[in-house]
Amino acid sequence: MSSSQQSFRKAASAIVALKWEFSKPPPFSVVDKVKPPKNFDYRIMMVKRSPDLRSFPQAHVFPGGAFDKSDASHLWTQYLGTANIDLGLRITAMREVFEETNFFIGGVNDTIFESQSVDTVQSARNMVLMCNVKPRIDNINEWSRWITPEHLKHRFDTYFYLAPIYGYPYSAVVDGTENTHLDWFSPEEALEEHDRGTIFLPPPQWLTMLQMSRFHTLEELMAESAVRHQLNTVYSPTFVKSNINQKQLASYNGGKTLKLANVTHALNNDPLNTSQPGSQDQKHRINIQSKTGDISDPISWVYHYENNLKSHIDQVLDQSICKSYKPINSICRD
Repeated sequence: MSSSQQSFRKAASAIVALKWEFSKPPPFSVVDKVKPPKNFDYRIMMVKRSPDLRSFPQAHVFPGGAFDKSDASHLWTQYLGTANIDLGLRITAMREVFEETNFFIGGVNDTIFESQSVDTVQSARNMVLMCNVKPRIDNINEWSRWITPEHLKHRFDTYFYLAPIYGYPYSAVVDGTENTHLDWFSPEEALEEHDRGTIFLPPPQWLTMLQMSRFHTLEELMAESAVRHQLNTVYSPTFVKSNINQKQLASYNGGKTLKLANVTHALNNDPLNTSQPGSQDQKHRINIQSKTGDISDPISWVYHYENNLKSHIDQVLDQSICKSYKPINSICRD
């Protein structure tokens, strides 16, 4: 890691994966998605950020935020009966889901909201204690870690946790300030919507959806999360200008080439990465291309993932064999 690591703030995001089924009539917000998605038996919760936010306005992201010292309170340790090394960050993920979307992960949501008035304003800890329930923190697995690129002023070391739930959270709602919409997508749906331009996924969310697109059942996804939890896979991008051959810029629309307006997220073990550079023959990067020719407009971004690190867990997702630079919603097979 770079010498600036001490400026990082710890943070956590929750990848909430719902086994897609309903115990009672679905809410109006998902009436068009009652049936399970094609090829998957689960969907992932995402929130759409407000257009008024400075960082990635209108992007679809996983709920999350900065670690708070109260998340590591000894009260949590005593109550849950565990001193897990990352308990505080798991609590951060649980708290942020509650604060941003008004429900609890960990299998306790129905019990809490049957016991408490939805108008009651309480901290996550108080809600849990008052209802005498213990969230299952043990099945929340670390999927990955993302460190904010060096050129940005405010940097976070964000832990992405996969949190399974097995019933639709009927209490779920966003407050309309920081987030304006709550949506559910299978990995394939999210990637396709991003490619069409109907939603915008920042690079960490896009790569996470690409990673999850290989796993079609929640059981398979959870098994993969147990593997990834042990690996502690870190992505610490270096944001650099990219030099891509014009022949690779063939558009997905009528064979036209896109304007040369691109940058690269050089990831760990790529020679362009400044925190953990690899050898010159290695590639581990997300190439970012603007569909409009304006790379300063993130909503126009499309991505292309390259990874020739043979021992890396994501090497199977390498898209460098693709014949054109185009939106890709799955592993390239052409």
